[in-house]
Amino acid sequence: MDINDIKRIIANDENRVLELKKTTGELVKGVQTLCAFLNTDGGWLFFGITPKLEVIGQDVTDSTQREIAHEITKIEPAVNLPIEIVDVPEHQGRCVIGIHCDAAKFGDAPYTYDGRAYYKVESTTKLMPRSMFEERLRRSNPNRFAWESQTPDYLHYEDLDESRIKGAVSYGVDKGRYARLRNVGKCLVVARQNGNDWRRQD
Repeated sequence: MDINDIKRIIANDENRVLELKKTTGELVKGVQTLCAFLNTDGGWLFFGITPKLEVIGQDVTDSTQREIAHEITKIEPAVNLPIEIVDVPEHQGRCVIGIHCDAAKFGDAPYTYDGRAYYKVESTTKLMPRSMFEERLRRSNPNRFAWESQTPDYLHYEDLDESRIKGAVSYGVDKGRYARLRNVGKCLVVARQNGNDWRRQD
């Protein structure tokens, strides 16, 4: 990538897949946007370009690159985002920093930065609503979040209805959900003996 490639990319101004920052003084907001890109449609983040599309660059040292890399490590799940450093011919010694990321695939867990999830609404970076985050989390691991995998901590043995449990299991067997009928009666006897520890039985 060279400066002409960057000028072509930014020609249409900031949008859903492009974010411009004047310097890495806005690093935190920039990495929030990277997180949002990952959760939406992917995109480019550039440092060293003004809101008016002026390519001015900035000083880039080893410390600058370490600071960027450190902030990127706060994105979870971990992601590899190469940092591109491009010289600005019009401003000797100054560079544009570019970071590109692809969008997450359907079924991937939502990305978070510093414990918070972000997404893009057109050119704006926003906190992801809780309902959207939870839906993506369920979609990423359906077996873990299926209702039958949940532990009803508020229930006790006295709340169980033996006839309904047997009926539900028998229905599951009839529909091919279970390969065989487990000894539900025996399980309930064990549960009765163990009191509130019934949830530990298979």
